[in-house]
Amino acid sequence: MFQLLLLNNLYFILLFIFLWLIEIIFASLFIKFGWPCPTHKGFACKMVASLTFVLYAVLLAIKGGNLDESYARYIIMGMICGFIGDIFMALEAFLDRSNQKLLTTTVIIGGVVFFAGHIFYVIAFLTSIWSKNESLHWYTLLWLIMLFVIVAIVKHNLHFRLGKFAGLCISYSLALGAMSACAATMAFTVFKGNILPQLCLILGSLCFVTTDSVLCLKLLWAKRFTTWPQRIIYLSTYYMAQMLIATTLYFSIS
Repeated sequence: MFQLLLLNNLYFILLFIFLWLIEIIFASLFIKFGWPCPTHKGFACKMVASLTFVLYAVLLAIKGGNLDESYARYIIMGMICGFIGDIFMALEAFLDRSNQKLLTTTVIIGGVVFFAGHIFYVIAFLTSIWSKNESLHWYTLLWLIMLFVIVAIVKHNLHFRLGKFAGLCISYSLALGAMSACAATMAFTVFKGNILPQLCLILGSLCFVTTDSVLCLKLLWAKRFTTWPQRIIYLSTYYMAQMLIATTLYFSIS
């Protein structure tokens, strides 16, 4: 029995390492092959990297015995939204690049799906916090205020206008801010005293803030922010965010 348990744990550890390696390798290949223009090879690499974090989330939830928890279900739904959003964001590789209306439409659809993903994350965090009879703390509000002050400062200094995308950008920013604030609250309440899921939640939410902030600058001020370093930052932090948040599914909140 002990040998079987040891063998099962060994298989899990090897699969855990394998999925992380797949994520790192194919995310890196996507960063490389999708620059400076989207390619079919880059699309394929992105799909593998995105599907990997969904499979990783499911694996961790099953191994931790938490697949039936509402937290795991909502997080996995958020991951699936991320995967679908990635498909729309990468469709440019197959579209006529002179058709700006079609390209913009796919980006907007992708953004809406990512927005839904953040909403699922917010629901996951809030339901977990409330299930422990906890509530949002003063630092949740402080975190939100700090994020929006940073956004206001950046917008003021870079002098860009949101234009017709103002409503979508503001809604997405609110969802992103709520997600990161709720993640921090959950880390210090539900996972209090458990350092690994705490770090995963906090670092994962910070990675999401980083990737979406840099991507926003790219979309709104493309001439200055469509560069190789920015591409590395917003894509590497995106995949790291998904993997870190998925890692928390191994830990029970019951």
